[in-house]
Amino acid sequence: MPLQETKNGVVIKVKVQPKAQQDEILSIKGDRLRLRVKAPPQKGKANQACINLLAKVLSLNKREIKLISGVKAREKIFFIQNMRLDDLKERLGIP
Repeated sequence: MPLQETKNGVVIKVKVQPKAQQDEILSIKGDRLRLRVKAPPQKGKANQACINLLAKVLSLNKREIKLISGVKAREKIFFIQNMRLDDLKERLGIP
């Protein structure tokens, strides 16, 4: 499962496709949430686009989402502060 609850929030594994036609959350495949972002993988633009997309979909402030691994990789790990696993699943539409 791409989601893991901690005492301060949720850790989420993400696979990103940069330079897509639109920003969107695709699905869960294997142990990762799949995202597409329009931004290119240059100078942190795709990373910021991932944070912006997650913040929008989860109705959170961008400051509550931290990239903790995968700065220069397509496979990333984000930490979502102050959120419970059940709330995150509900907002993402995951059963």
